[in-house]
Amino acid sequence: MAFCFTRAEAWPAGNRAWLQSNYEASGLLGVDAAMNNLAAIVAKIRERSEVPILIYNLSPIIPGDRIHCYAGLGETFASRIRKFNLALEELSENSGISIIDVDTIVARHGADALKLDAVHLKPQGYSLVAREVVRVLDDLGVLETAVQ
Repeated sequence: MAFCFTRAEAWPAGNRAWLQSNYEASGLLGVDAAMNNLAAIVAKIRERSEVPILIYNLSPIIPGDRIHCYAGLGETFASRIRKFNLALEELSENSGISIIDVDTIVARHGADALKLDAVHLKPQGYSLVAREVVRVLDDLGVLETAVQ
């Protein structure tokens, strides 16, 4: 069983002890494993329904990140995001899922204006992403069906 958590260092000591005694760190999931898992989820959904499936990608632009030489760094969070975004495109090609392209939204409007940190957006960023979701749902004909 997997258990995903954040900021365990801020948890009370008893909770941290419980976590350490019941779980072990498994490391980061690789791109291939993640895409295989997503493909399996998509297939399960498709067994029951043809509802549109939307998956959000991420912008690899990290505010304050000013790396100019990657020698010896290994995989950075930004390069990991780029790899996952490319793999999501392939999954979309193979399965017909739709991608809410947060990367493109951020690129068009500026990371400094839209991003708080590596993952979170400012309110204007979330507003633009919500508009993109509506646009995609409209393109897929979901909104026309809902109105009738």
